[in-house]
Amino acid sequence: MPLTKSRRILDEVRDVMRLHHYSIHSERTYCDWIKKYVHFHGMNSRDDLKDGEKKIEAFLSPRIRVRGTGRFRAGGMRHDQN
Repeated sequence: MPLTKSRRILDEVRDVMRLHHYSIHSERTYCDWIKKYVHFHGMNSRDDLKDGEKKIEAFLSPRIRVRGTGRFRAGGMRHDQN
């Protein structure tokens, strides 16, 4: 199936995940994170995907600190591995 620019990114993500036999739960989780990322940066087009590394860091950094009391903290170590 050829991908065209008119296809939505989430549709393409779902197609790839299904091709690789990801579970429906994983698919939904990935798509939810992508939606949050797009909303966080106010993205409107594929051109907004440029400078992805900086945008990913800006998106994830506050979540690591805010959720630092959960399973993971900054640096990816589990709290119970001190």
